[in-house]
Amino acid sequence: MPPEPFRVHLSAAVLDSLRAIVRLFAALGETERIQSDLLAADSALRWYADEWGESRFEVGEIGQMRFAQLGRVTVWYAVHLGRRDVSVARFGFVRPRA
Repeated sequence: MPPEPFRVHLSAAVLDSLRAIVRLFAALGETERIQSDLLAADSALRWYADEWGESRFEVGEIGQMRFAQLGRVTVWYAVHLGRRDVSVARFGFVRPRA
């Protein structure tokens, strides 16, 4: 039986920043690419958050803070293995080359 996926929690501020990133890449004509990167990042957070990216430090009750990049998307998140929870602290992006 496959493992239960992690529950991913996004605050309103994180969702707003995510929308801003999508708007920026849409303005650059790269909507498909950023959507693809975001979908892949979502899958990574749900299915192997404890293995994806780099472990940075422990955050008490929240769990282990990690940093990861997939394509142009970067994400800081905490993962709590016991609860199978992921709390996204921040999404970012790697700027396209001019």
